[in-house]
Amino acid sequence: MLPVYIVLGSVLMWFAIWFSTVGLIGQVGWRKLAAAYPAGLWPESGEGVAMKTEVVQVGSARYKSGVIQATLTERGLYLRPLRFFAVNHPTVYVPWTAIGEVKAIAANSVELVLEGAPRLIVQGDVARLILESAAASRGDEGTPQAALELPEEDDASVESLQAVMREKLRAG
Repeated sequence: MLPVYIVLGSVLMWFAIWFSTVGLIGQVGWRKLAAAYPAGLWPESGEGVAMKTEVVQVGSARYKSGVIQATLTERGLYLRPLRFFAVNHPTVYVPWTAIGEVKAIAANSVELVLEGAPRLIVQGDVARLILESAAASRGDEGTPQAALELPEEDDASVESLQAVMREKLRAG
């Protein structure tokens, strides 16, 4: 009977350590970002383009490939971690109008400068779409506004979204 208690205790200890660690990582920057840009609800299926991120950095916390889910809509960027990483990580909604500056760090890496929030860096396809939409929708001050206009189809794909942004670039 003693080995059962040892195994059960070890499993419980592992979960306690895991959720404590994930919770502490959320305190490093994610909570500040979520406080500044609370999401409320995640966009409904078919609204925007849902993508996994390659890497997301919030403050000094770095989230590796696929841990953070992103959805780009007409209104802005939604971010949330996978459920297993969700402790102390509420869903975030960054409206396009809240982005003060978009800094290209590399071909597939972008820093979003946000008022009152920690540093936010996104890498991968999400970053490329943000860079394209920011370039297509710059106002006089260079601030992205109404960055994305999604096609009317319910099954908006990355390719159709990129086509809309390419048209914006040609028109601008």
